[in-house]
Amino acid sequence: MSSYVFTQNEVEVLRKLLLSWYGSNKRDLPWRRMADSCTTLSQHAYAVWVSEVMLQQTRVATVVEYYNRWMKKWPDIQSLSNSTEEEVNELWSGLGYYSRGRRMREAAIKLVGEYDGKFPETSVDLLKTMPGVGRYTASAIASIAFKEVTGVVDGNVVRVLCRLRAIGGNTTHKTVISHLWGLANNIVDPASPGDFNQAMMELGATVCLPQNPKCSSCPVQSLCQAKAQVKEASMESKHDVLSNKSNSSETKEVKVKLENKMAAVVDIENCEDALALPVSEPWLFELGVTNYPRKPKKKEPREEKRAVVVIQLILTKNEIKTGDRGSVLDDSKWLLVQRPSEGLLAGLWDFPHKVLTETSDSEKKNSKKRKRIKPVSQHDNELKLFSDELISLFGQDNLEILNRNRIGDLVHIFSHIKQTNCVEHIQICYNDTNNITPQVNLPNQYKWMSSKEFNECGTSSAVRKIFTLCSKYEESKLGKKKKCKTDSVISDYFKKEV
Repeated sequence: MSSYVFTQNEVEVLRKLLLSWYGSNKRDLPWRRMADSCTTLSQHAYAVWVSEVMLQQTRVATVVEYYNRWMKKWPDIQSLSNSTEEEVNELWSGLGYYSRGRRMREAAIKLVGEYDGKFPETSVDLLKTMPGVGRYTASAIASIAFKEVTGVVDGNVVRVLCRLRAIGGNTTHKTVISHLWGLANNIVDPASPGDFNQAMMELGATVCLPQNPKCSSCPVQSLCQAKAQVKEASMESKHDVLSNKSNSSETKEVKVKLENKMAAVVDIENCEDALALPVSEPWLFELGVTNYPRKPKKKEPREEKRAVVVIQLILTKNEIKTGDRGSVLDDSKWLLVQRPSEGLLAGLWDFPHKVLTETSDSEKKNSKKRKRIKPVSQHDNELKLFSDELISLFGQDNLEILNRNRIGDLVHIFSHIKQTNCVEHIQICYNDTNNITPQVNLPNQYKWMSSKEFNECGTSSAVRKIFTLCSKYEESKLGKKKKCKTDSVISDYFKKEV
């Protein structure tokens, strides 16, 4: 296992090279600027915590705007503890993985209520105390804010370490994870643990990329075993091709022999070593340093279909006739429903929806046989029944359905679900202006919202996409109407006079 660790000399060289590079190349990010202005350790920890939680599974470019808005609204742990879940959902809307924001609020309430608003100062205590904080986040806060000498292991660090030490094992395997944490704790600089950990993450995010890594710009390329393997293979390949003056088929044969040789080199001691490349997935010349790390194939997300009914209440009926989309949206209310307090997208607002029943294999086969005929699908029938059921909740007196359109399907992929939203858009109005926001028979979780309220409430990005889909559909209809009107005017102009 010696090839999978660093010598003491390599550790010292790594620290020196990486910290020097980081000092000159680190990105200017708001949470780093915030650290310079913090007056207390707890305030620094708060700034780090917010950024680290937001950055989980989310790109830096996306996080910056959310981070700035969050820190402006809740600049410290006390202000966050006084927030409501609805406010947190509203600000987090569109950032994804919505339980993160709710858990941050829960942790803030706990710290203010039980620890006088002060953060625990060690990774162990942070892990035990704060809801939603795992080993990585605890280690990041402790090292960056409190200077604890502990390493961090996130996706970027995994990639850097695997390439530096040519670790090809399954990065979700317990043995591999444990070894990576051991490496991270061994190489962290005791004088500047926070900067060193940020440098490792920065290297993975900007240079040691998953695809097309910038090896020539890497400050620690001299320590990289993955690069050394590529260099060795390239030299041997060049030598063999020149000496044999081979044609294309012979060159391919040389490449295969070379790959077999490299596979033997990286796994010469033990073919079942958990840290080595698996025998079933040997080293490949064309992958270069991206032979490392090897990730297991992701489980295919389960498929789910939903009937989604967008009900738009037009407050001024005349606006529909004018064809002014802006006026229609501004003078409308939308029916939304709040999701349960637990589970997927807990507490967020959504359009009324219902999970559709799965189509059996026999029904799928029959539908393929009837290609020439386009019958109404089972899901379209369920969607219509569901929308009829919703409309029946409203007071029917003076109710007028202005438009009812099946506008299409929208696919949204969560980490574990591929969700197809079958969308129907219904525009209604009440001739009785005293009853323009009906609540008759509506359950408590339903609410009418204006367009402004909708834009400010906590919703998922999928819901916003559905809203956009409806808006674009209406735009296209208005465009056709205007075009038809123009066409009729032109045709009238060229009519022969009788």
